[in-house]
Amino acid sequence: VPPYKYDRCFCSICGSALGEVLSEEETFPLAANCIDGDIKLENKFHEFVSEKPCWLKIGDSAKQFDEHPFE
Repeated sequence: VPPYKYDRCFCSICGSALGEVLSEEETFPLAANCIDGDIKLENKFHEFVSEKPCWLKIGDSAKQFDEHPFE
């Protein structure tokens, strides 16, 4: 049994995983490196902050979670 309910989709140009975009959910995760231009969005949160390297500084006021916030 596959671990995903829907087929996973990939960008036809760069091959980046786009997640389960065919699901009935209103949203789906998208890697920030898939975005080519300024889309005027701000992140709502940072997840897995407990696993970030010590040199990585979070420079905004978005809520931070040590783990996944929806589990």
